[in-house]
Amino acid sequence: MHNSISKLPSSETAQVIGETELITNYLDPILSPMFHNPRKGRVFRWLNRTGNETANRRPNGGMAITKQMHGVFETGFVEAKPAEMSTHHTVTHRDTYRLAIFCKDAIDRGEVKCTIGVQAVGFTIDFYLCAAVHDEMYIFMHFSRITVPSSLAALRPFLMHLRGCKQVVAAYNKHCVLRVDNDSMRPEQNRPSLTDDVLADVLHNVNNTKLPTVRFP
Repeated sequence: MHNSISKLPSSETAQVIGETELITNYLDPILSPMFHNPRKGRVFRWLNRTGNETANRRPNGGMAITKQMHGVFETGFVEAKPAEMSTHHTVTHRDTYRLAIFCKDAIDRGEVKCTIGVQAVGFTIDFYLCAAVHDEMYIFMHFSRITVPSSLAALRPFLMHLRGCKQVVAAYNKHCVLRVDNDSMRPEQNRPSLTDDVLADVLHNVNNTKLPTVRFP
């Protein structure tokens, strides 16, 4: 809360808030305290380069477990878009798909049991857990949503979301962990996912909130 107090405007602003400002002043004060705990070997960072798990794609941010002498094991990813993109469903749904692929690819390395995907569109943040439930089947399950404060005036209503924040942190710390020796280890594998061409054939290019994005045969 202290971080938000030092960065939020006193009241709602009529100016358009871009992606960088959204991340710096509104998302980071909430997400960093939730996922960044170096004393327990858990780190959260906003990325400005391609991570090990993302090939030629780049998420906005990521979570990881760090182990001395053993390296860094990525356990989650963040995608963020400004509020003006909330009606551009093709763009936001493509981000959801990208998150799922980031999370799946991290699991495919066989080092972590579960990964978390965090998608922010404006001040609304959705949380997903990803896990392999079968040799060729993954789940990407939405399990929580919070709305971060957009001004100092909105801090008090945000207190209603603190329990949800704690539940997200508890789920992350419980499920997004390293595999241990007695786990049924999954060897490193890179199972194929939908290509961009196939995905483009599935998604409508629509910006109208009343029209569906997914097209079925």
